[in-house]
Amino acid sequence: MRAVLLVCALAGVASADVVDELPTKLTSAKTVADVQALLPGMKAVVEPVSDGTKKISVTFSPRDAKKLAAAWKLARPYAISGDVHQQTWEMMVWDQDVPDPNGKRIHAKTIHSGRWILHPHLVGRPEGALPKVSAGASPAYDLTTYPAKIDSIEIYEPGANRD
Repeated sequence: MRAVLLVCALAGVASADVVDELPTKLTSAKTVADVQALLPGMKAVVEPVSDGTKKISVTFSPRDAKKLAAAWKLARPYAISGDVHQQTWEMMVWDQDVPDPNGKRIHAKTIHSGRWILHPHLVGRPEGALPKVSAGASPAYDLTTYPAKIDSIEIYEPGANRD
């Protein structure tokens, strides 16, 4: 089965409402076509993805991460970097504290909505001093206290190797 990448560019005031309501509306979406229907009037580009699953990438004007987490009703959102150079950052949610004699460490997990896996991406590293909390090798920035902006979301269907 060929996977597809759907790239949607959002602009203007309407995009804020679409982004704020996305997790709630995704709970009933079963297919990429269903997700497309949630993005009325948006320009979409479909491309193959190598891992055999489907991914929908949505980009928009930068949004305040704290406000977006509140709109999505996320408890304990964190900014975590999965790359060794910490060039890319995404919003995840706290899962559990992890025992570590060297400092506070957490396990964070991806955000789910219905059958979909959400990866909101930050514009860059959150502002402020380095936090005293880590997740794996990454600093873990509490997005309820550290200022950050989100400008895109990748939406993966179940079975994607993205959890």
